[in-house]
Amino acid sequence: MRLPFLTRFLTLLLAATGSWSCATSPLHRKEIGRMALPVLENFSWRRGWEFSLTRALARKIRVHSRIPLALEPDCDTVLLGAIRNITVSVAREDQGDRVTAANVTVTVDIRLVRRVSGKVLLARPGLSATGNYHAERGGRQETALREAFDQIAETILEELESPDW
Repeated sequence: MRLPFLTRFLTLLLAATGSWSCATSPLHRKEIGRMALPVLENFSWRRGWEFSLTRALARKIRVHSRIPLALEPDCDTVLLGAIRNITVSVAREDQGDRVTAANVTVTVDIRLVRRVSGKVLLARPGLSATGNYHAERGGRQETALREAFDQIAETILEELESPDW
């Protein structure tokens, strides 16, 4: 009695695995292939932040996507980017003119380029994200920048995985 049930179960299991074969295909766009991520350029008045943003973007890609990162000689595409501007806007000051709350906005341009042909696959100028901090809660401007970097890295990853381009 148990043998026919086991046979039917195994038959259904084998039939079902054929329908799941699409899961073995890559979950990222095939046009991207292996992608290089060189350090972003920085045209803002802040020096050194291009390294932090590049690290945040690489971490986001490794953890939240299946796009394989590679060194430039071994890659199919290159993600080029530039920090255009980092703006700090004061939201609130205390009576001694000390900043107690502020917003930090980061604006970047990105381009995804085929390494061999130089063809631009994706260009998104003016992507921006904002982080904020409150000094009375122990926040600092660097914390707001990291928050903005995480948000812009998420936006860039969404652009890379978007079916719209």
